[in-house]
Parts: sequence; structure tokens; C-alpha cells
Amino acid sequence: MSRRSGTIGRVFADRIWQVYDSDMADHRAVILNGGTSESASQADSVCETTAGLLERLGWGSSIFRMRDLDIAPCKGCFHCWIRTPGECIVDDPAREIAREFIRSDLAVFITPIVFGGYSHELKKGIDRLIPVLLPYFTFVGNEVHHVRRYRGYPNLLGIGILPARDPEEEAIFSQLLLRNSINMYALGVEACIIYAGEGEISAKIEGKLAEVIGG
Repeated sequence: MSRRSGTIGRVFADRIWQVYDSDMADHRAVILNGGTSESASQADSVCETTAGLLERLGWGSSIFRMRDLDIAPCKGCFHCWIRTPGECIVDDPAREIAREFIRSDLAVFITPIVFGGYSHELKKGIDRLIPVLLPYFTFVGNEVHHVRRYRGYPNLLGIGILPARDPEEEAIFSQLLLRNSINMYALGVEACIIYAGEGEISAKIEGKLAEVIGG
């Protein structure tokens, strides 16, 4: 389903998320901006840059600024597997995030790196993606994972923000993305690290986009 070109604001619980789209977009991306109040400026800049690069490639993008969304934590009730298969019983913006995730070709996670992991703002959205899988188990390689619910899943690009170079945190972040990509059946995964005060970030993000989407 196509949308008008430009920026469209949609309101969920008095919060706004944006869609950057094109009538001719053949590919879609969902961008979860997990910037916290402390990292908002740089996270928003990274998000805007990424969306602009995707638009230049002819991609449509759905953007969720997580800190503005009232999303409940996962209850672990399994109702998304039993009572309402594929949909969380909690009616909040996480439902729309899951829908956009599964209809996209690329998922972009933007976050300050916290002890090698995601911000709490990003994690609250990722935790609620469990409905896109089935409750059954299968082997992926030599590991046990949930069975996929859908035929296709988006590739994954994680953009982590650090105040300065930290090889240990960067390695943990990259490994976390890799593990999530296995759980989410992503065929491609890339990690991109942005440092606070880094000047030109467009070329770095563009290079990682090219690697993960083959552009």
C-alpha cells in the first residue's frame, strides 16, 4: 500500500511517529530510534541521516522515536502465541512496531551503547517483537530457537553511539546484534559505531547500509 510522499505524523497515545515514504518505494525500512533524553540530539541526528540515505536509495521508512512512545513492558503471558496469535494483547504502539517490522526489508536499531547493550528505550520495543515468532522450537545450526512465523524477516543494522572508542563495548554490541539476527531470522546484519562529536557520519552509515542491503 503506497502513501503520499513526504512526512506524515500519526498519533498514538498523544505521541508521534513519522513515516518517510515514496509512492514508488520498492523496499521498506523500519527505524527504531532508541535515543534517551541524554543522547537525544545525536540519536536524532543519526536517525535523520539514515532516513535521508534510505530515501535517496528509493526506500520508504517508518520511524519510531521510542522515548516518545508509551510502551508497556512484555508481560511474558504468551497470549501473543495462544489467544491472539501474532499480536500482543496490549494495545499500544508496540503493535504497530511489530507490524512495520515484519513488513520491512530492513530494521535499523539506533541506540546509545549501554554496557555493550541497548538503551532501555530501544529494548522496550525489541522485547515486544516476540509475536513475530512461533512458540515452537527448532534447531538453527546447533542451537535451539523459536520457529519463524513468517516466510521473510528484515535484515538488521544496529547503529550504536559511544562517547569514545571502547573496543570491549563495541565487541559486545556487535555480538548482541548477531545473536538478535539469529533469533529474528535476519539474512544480513551489520553494526555501525558512531562516536560523540564525530563530524561526518553520513559516509560511515552509507557504507554499512550498502553492506547490509547490498546497495
